Amino acid sequence: MDARSRSLRIPCALEKFAWNTDCADVVLLDYFMPTLDGGQTVQHLRKLNPDIKVVLFSGAEEMHLRQIMKQHPIDAFVHKPLRIDEALFVIRKLVGEPSGRVLSTRA
Repeated sequence: MDARSRSLRIPCALEKFAWNTDCADVVLLDYFMPTLDGGQTVQHLRKLNPDIKVVLFSGAEEMHLRQIMKQHPIDAFVHKPLRIDEALFVIRKLVGEPSGRVLSTRA
């Protein structure tokens, strides 16, 4: 995947989400991305669906993550490197058992 493809991936995902805002119960989001940062992306997601749950994944230190969460309506965060058990615990705490609905950003 070239740099242009990577930079278009998040806006493409937002466009897919805009077509079907009820397609997912939760969005898993990295904060540091090439085109939009996680905060900007959350703002777009909330405009499209104010009830969507957002889990931020980041390698940033916890104090920085807490500052980000104060600035943006993020429901939870999980530190990188990703640990599946921690991620599942956080997601289930927010939305319960998964509904099975998945929005893929892959073409």
